[in-house]
This record gives sequence, structure tokens and C-alpha cells, in this order.
Amino acid sequence: PSEKGAEPDEADNYEVGIKGVLQNRFSYSADVYDIQWHNVQEGTSLTPLSLPSAANVGNAYSRGIELDLTASITHHLAAKVGYAYDQTKVTSFDFVFSQNVTVPLPAPGGPLPGTPKNSVALGLEYAHVEVAGGELLYALDSHYQSRELSSISATAIPVPGYTMLDGRVTFTRSHWLATLYVDNITNTLGINAITDPTFWGNRTQEVISRPRTYGLTVGYSFKER
Repeated sequence: PSEKGAEPDEADNYEVGIKGVLQNRFSYSADVYDIQWHNVQEGTSLTPLSLPSAANVGNAYSRGIELDLTASITHHLAAKVGYAYDQTKVTSFDFVFSQNVTVPLPAPGGPLPGTPKNSVALGLEYAHVEVAGGELLYALDSHYQSRELSSISATAIPVPGYTMLDGRVTFTRSHWLATLYVDNITNTLGINAITDPTFWGNRTQEVISRPRTYGLTVGYSFKER
């Protein structure tokens, strides 16, 4: 290990975008960006003992677009959609610990870990339903992300993409709010990270999303809704 330790990373961020409202019913935003990363800091493991460490691995870039649209279709029904495309690439390695890493480093040109190239969010709300002196709101939200890598490694296993679906019903009356929710309605096995099998021979560990979860929340606001 170096006495100097890991140094801060730096980024030059170039971005241009637009946003607005059409006919008081549609709101939108869009932007394109180019981020040039210098001295990228990543988590890594050193020596055959897999000692955890943080180190500067080199330079990279992140380029993409972000789009968001919200539409009030009727007085009750609203929809929203968001899309992001993010292309990342490690352009050069300047890794002071490169001879001591637990896993083999890939050649430059691969993606940065932890960033899916495509992600999509969709949502529907049906609101302003008058019931028992209050209002009901029904909502469904879904999110998709494409596959990604968990670490910078020549032997890293790609993390598969997945889609999550959440739902909720909310009742508001005066100062009170109650929400019945179900997260991960389809009980999808959403894998967020996979350890490199080189760490443990032929074994891996996976970090997964929460399974189907349902519950009820009740709140009180001192300001009337």
C-alpha cells in the first residue's frame, strides 16, 4: 500500500438541456452530457487475501442523455416516463496497486462498474377520487435497468438487467394520510452486484433487491392537506 493513499477524483462536466411545459398539461426535460473523469477512485481488493482498498485507477468518461415527460391525461389520470442512456468507458489505467490486485485488470476500453447503459422509469397515477370526505390515489411505478458490471476486472460476471414494479393506494383526509403499498409486486430477483469469482475460487456472492414487501403507513400533518 502507498503511504500517500487514494487521491480525490476530478471531473469536467459538459451538459446542455431544455425543459418546459406545453398546454399546461405536459412537462418535459431533456439533456445531453459528457463527463470526463480524471483519477477515478474505485473500491478494489489487494493481495491474495482480498484486502479491501480504495485506489485511483485512471481516467474514464461518461456520456449520455436523460429524458423525462409527465402528462396530465385527464383530471384523474397522469403518466410519467423517464429514460437515461449512459455510456461509460475506462480510457486509461494509472493504477499504482496494479501489481497487487486480487483480480486481473481488463484492458482499457471497458465500462465503469455500477452503471447500467439503459434505464427506464414508468409511472401511472389515478387521483382525486372522492371517498368518505377524503381522496384516494392509485399509483403504479416500474423501473428497468440493463445489465452492468460490479467491478473493474477481467473476470467480473455481468449483472443481468431486471424490471421492478411497485404499487400503492393512498387515502388523504384533512390532516391524515394512509398508504397501503406493495413493493416488487412480481417478486423479481433483482441482482444489483455479483462478486468476482476469482475472489473465492468458483464461488460468488450476490447482492439482491428486497423481495415482495407490503405494508401500511399512517401519517399526520399539522398543516391541512
